[in-house]
Amino acid sequence: MPSDAPVLAIDAAGSACSAAVGSGRRVLAHRRAEMRHGHAEALLPLIDATMREAGVAAAALQAVAVSTGPGGFTGIRTGLAAATGIALAAPAALIGVTSFAAVAAAVGPGPQPLLVALDSRRREFYVQVYEPGGTPRGEAEAVAPETLAARVTGPLRVAGDAAEAAVAALAGCAGVTPVPGSAPDALGVLAAARDHDCASPDPVYLRPPDVTLPATRPRILPLALGAAEPLAALHRACFPDEPWDAGALARVLSLSGCFGHVAWHGAAPRGFVLARDLGNECEILSLGVTPGYRRRGLGGRLLAAAIAEAGRQGAGSVVLEVATDNQAARRLYARLGFVQVGHRPRYYRRRDGLADALIMRRALTDSTASC
Repeated sequence: MPSDAPVLAIDAAGSACSAAVGSGRRVLAHRRAEMRHGHAEALLPLIDATMREAGVAAAALQAVAVSTGPGGFTGIRTGLAAATGIALAAPAALIGVTSFAAVAAAVGPGPQPLLVALDSRRREFYVQVYEPGGTPRGEAEAVAPETLAARVTGPLRVAGDAAEAAVAALAGCAGVTPVPGSAPDALGVLAAARDHDCASPDPVYLRPPDVTLPATRPRILPLALGAAEPLAALHRACFPDEPWDAGALARVLSLSGCFGHVAWHGAAPRGFVLARDLGNECEILSLGVTPGYRRRGLGGRLLAAAIAEAGRQGAGSVVLEVATDNQAARRLYARLGFVQVGHRPRYYRRRDGLADALIMRRALTDSTASC
């Protein structure tokens, strides 16, 4: 990523919503609103105002960085959903930054280790220790105030939105110094992303949520055709042995007639289908589901969405290829009306050799194209 490329940073994991836009080491705009609740309603308008103040259009963003927690369950999901949507639409890279890393990056290196203490909204602290140079020491954990002193040694700097409470819990320790004004903020997310102190854009929870959410069905939504980098990450998750990189996917997405769908569960993509309308025939280019979501009917729903879109575009048939040793996929395609029309010997690479490919086709009619 170019050093002066515009980056949007978002934080909604704690008791505030904040957004910042930076270019290189410059902060172009920053806004923050303190709140314990209401992140979902406040975040997007705040992001819009920050982008306008910075004079940066979404299409110009090179990356969107978002705090991944720990913190409030709803706030974390709100921030991730907003960041994912903006990154897909821009398109831009999606970067995850833990709330610990955001605080540490904002405070910066110092002569003593840094204890980042975050408000859990319970009797415990979320804590992680950083070495003077900024490297994490050990794993983050949830710690009761009465046991905190036994887990750390002074002298220490203490930062975060629970810094004062943590300093009080460490009253018997020498050399403990609070860092004022060090609550998690988008400026820290921006600094961490700029200095590559990043993680995967997955939520970080150190305890279960306070509520049990009803089971939700993944949503099938159209693919943004400029989203080569996020799609490459999803392709890699589905096919770690033979992933398509962002460059290859960008070339595919630029082809005339290309379209696709993504399966979303919450703020995370869990599967995709990529297809191309060739006129009278539509070709399925790739179909994948992440390992934890397989055998739940998600691949069938994605393929059905592509078939329906092909029918709307006037295609007379849909064609795809499948390895002869992929029995699960062959059963799925047969259930959806595909029949074998061709055969390619020794087409797919395998660790122990090559596998044949079957060419399968499904004819579309008025009664079948709307499935």
